[in-house]
Amino acid sequence: MQIKSMAIILYVVLLSRALNCFAAPAITDAEKKQRIEAMIVRFESKFSVPQVAASTVMQWVKEDNALLLDAREPRETLVSKIPGAIAKREFEQNPAQYKTRKIIVYCTIGYRSAAYAEKWNKRGYDMHNLRGSLLLWTHAQGALVDAKGADTRQVHVYGRDWDLLPAAYQGQF
Repeated sequence: MQIKSMAIILYVVLLSRALNCFAAPAITDAEKKQRIEAMIVRFESKFSVPQVAASTVMQWVKEDNALLLDAREPRETLVSKIPGAIAKREFEQNPAQYKTRKIIVYCTIGYRSAAYAEKWNKRGYDMHNLRGSLLLWTHAQGALVDAKGADTRQVHVYGRDWDLLPAAYQGQF
């Protein structure tokens, strides 16, 4: 019996090591950021919305010079959002009250938020896209809160290919 148990343990250990040989190697935060930039380049020129870097948005928020608008779906915002951001449904209930504000729109990487901002800019609003949205926000160590307002390091991403968050953050999909 002891030999059989040892054989099973050895088999499991060898199998797990063999499977790890096929696992994708971990990539650095710098490599993740490069991948995000490459993804952005593929769609950024499709939109005529001003793009704003996370560091600039952080300064504008600190100066109370901008309103953050989360263009993601409710299930995504349950995981996390930028502190003080409003959801698109809240904005759409009474958009006129925000007409004179500088509005920074974000999503996961910036595609949906750019499309959303472009639509509203055509209606006379002053919307900007957070370049790289939450992915680059986290690379700039931007703060996030969960649905209860507590600090969090979790972000809803589409799947493994989109999980390009820095090591200090955790992707949910």
